[in-house]
Amino acid sequence: MMIEAGQLVIYDPGYKQEIGRVKKLNPRKKGTAFVWYSEGDTAACTNMDHLYPVDERYAREHACDFENAYALSAIINKHI
Repeated sequence: MMIEAGQLVIYDPGYKQEIGRVKKLNPRKKGTAFVWYSEGDTAACTNMDHLYPVDERYAREHACDFENAYALSAIINKHI
């Protein structure tokens, strides 16, 4: 599935899961995107092979699975 700016995603490299929102695709490094994982404005450059799009309902229902669940509402409310 294609990852796009503005999408809610789960970051899952195999040892943890975090909820995030894609700020933008990285034009300088193919296959990566800048993703917000916290309440702040910093976005981490993330390999898209570890990102899985989800909808808001799924994110809220599975919040207890995310290491950064404390930031869920802030991430959901972020806008591009």
